[in-house]
Amino acid sequence: MHSRTKSQRSGFTLVEVLVTLLLISLLIAAVVPQLVQQIEQGEPVRAAQDLAAVKTGLETFKINVRLFPSDLEDLANPITTADEEANGTTFLSKHVSRWLGPYIDKVFTVTAGHATGDAFETGFNGQFLKQLACYHADSTTITAFEELGATGACDTGEFVTVLITGLSSTEFDDLNDVMDGTADAGGAAGRLRSFINGTAPDTTFFLAIPFN
Repeated sequence: MHSRTKSQRSGFTLVEVLVTLLLISLLIAAVVPQLVQQIEQGEPVRAAQDLAAVKTGLETFKINVRLFPSDLEDLANPITTADEEANGTTFLSKHVSRWLGPYIDKVFTVTAGHATGDAFETGFNGQFLKQLACYHADSTTITAFEELGATGACDTGEFVTVLITGLSSTEFDDLNDVMDGTADAGGAAGRLRSFINGTAPDTTFFLAIPFN
């Protein structure tokens, strides 16, 4: 008599599939909120790190070229004699030869003014505008900030300033806590400043480095 072998079962039963799907759903429900929370908590840290990188880039650029740039593009891409430095005059050949960057690892799409192409994104989907500004320390209004290059240089005691847009008032407060601490509530002092029209900052200003 020939012996019969049992065929091995292949595939899964409906119950097994449903149980597996249930376990996956429970896992997603438990893990995804934690991931989202960690990402949100990391946003102010990411923005603070980007600001610190720009600050270091500006300092190194000034050491090498011996002038400040008028915009952040000059930290990312080699300067030319057609580019303007902070005083509003163009770089000379000797300045161009001293450029040893890139000083930041961001690439800008260059367009006119403060268009979207002039910015790169940071935490909270905020944007660093390409154009640098000068902060007048003796004023507390938005007119205290002037674009470098076209409007001339900062004076003694003023700051080369990075402009950031796109932050809500809550996001600004979170970043301000990282940059300046809770003692500087509202951004009235410290390195991070904000001017508010309505419910959210129109622009956030980071006082990166003294001009002189």
